[in-house]
Amino acid sequence: MFDSELMEKATLLVRKDFTAEKRVPQHVYLIEEMSELIKEVSKDQRHKGNPDNIKEEIADVLCTILTYSSSIDLDFDDVRNIMIKKFDRGIARLDKGEQ
Repeated sequence: MFDSELMEKATLLVRKDFTAEKRVPQHVYLIEEMSELIKEVSKDQRHKGNPDNIKEEIADVLCTILTYSSSIDLDFDDVRNIMIKKFDRGIARLDKGEQ
């Protein structure tokens, strides 16, 4: 799902985070980053958004998802397979004219 360089960096960040003195759990960062993306998407819907801000927040969310997932030893092959099934299901729905 993610390339090896991203995986290595996420794993390194998790290791360093676990040794940090004032450790904040990764799920806290994930919640914060998702809320920032929601805010930027909401601004975009009101025609007040900035595409660069949306890109930045998407990158933050993806980085945080990867870091959080690494912290809980998630198997990315499993996630990839689930994603493929969901994409296939969505494509099949659209092919049938469904939403």
